[in-house]
Amino acid sequence: MSLTVANKGPEELLAQIKEISALCQGKPFGVDILVHGAEGGVMKQLIDAFADGGAKAFISGKGVPSRKVIDQFHARGMLVGSIAGKLSHATRAVELGVDFIIVQGAEVSSSMHKESLRV
Repeated sequence: MSLTVANKGPEELLAQIKEISALCQGKPFGVDILVHGAEGGVMKQLIDAFADGGAKAFISGKGVPSRKVIDQFHARGMLVGSIAGKLSHATRAVELGVDFIIVQGAEVSSSMHKESLRV
């Protein structure tokens, strides 16, 4: 099942997340959205919908969330992760307080990735 955040109000988004939670039958799940802007802002309504819906982790698919946003997720009992394609992205995310990093390499076909993760 996919989660569509664009053009959704907080109530509609919460309903979608609760549906995902029911499908997971008590198993933990996370949400991954793109974080836009230099401040890595995520609206409080999204944070509340994710937490109230049962998500256990937030993963920033593009950009690093701000320390304020990370703290807001932590206050709601959620882990925060960041997808990093460069060492500098991972280092910045850790400095800001994320709980885990997902590393991706050239296999994702992004122009920033120059190194393959294949061994």
